[in-house]
Amino acid sequence: MAFAAAAESQGAAKWLYATLTAHAGLSALVGARVYENLAPQGAALPYVVYNLVASRPVAASGGAGRILDEQEWVVRGLAESGSPADADSVALQVDGALSGATGTATVGAVTYTIMTAQGGEAVRYTELHQGRRIQHSGRRYRVECHA
Repeated sequence: MAFAAAAESQGAAKWLYATLTAHAGLSALVGARVYENLAPQGAALPYVVYNLVASRPVAASGGAGRILDEQEWVVRGLAESGSPADADSVALQVDGALSGATGTATVGAVTYTIMTAQGGEAVRYTELHQGRRIQHSGRRYRVECHA
């Protein structure tokens, strides 16, 4: 089961990247600077980072096998700013790209179907990095994925 969930998270990650980079409003703000887990050192701001934070298999009625993987991803915009407004603008475009979105992604020979992406709790904080004020703004998204 752990292998299947890992493969489905790869499918969901690929779908997230494709969906985010295809959104015109988000691309206008960050271009193709959309990264899984960690942005490369020195990446130009603003950008988007998405991370898998939880994955749970969902069984069919009566427990007769796993039918999908329900995942939680944190997707956040980062911007260098004295206020959260710039990162909030990125987060708003992320939400426009993902809320209610569906689609497919192929990893190897397997095509994964993304049944839904729904926004949940907001994430917003500031960090000081090498004297620069970096604003983070985003949301947790529930993504349901099955092969």
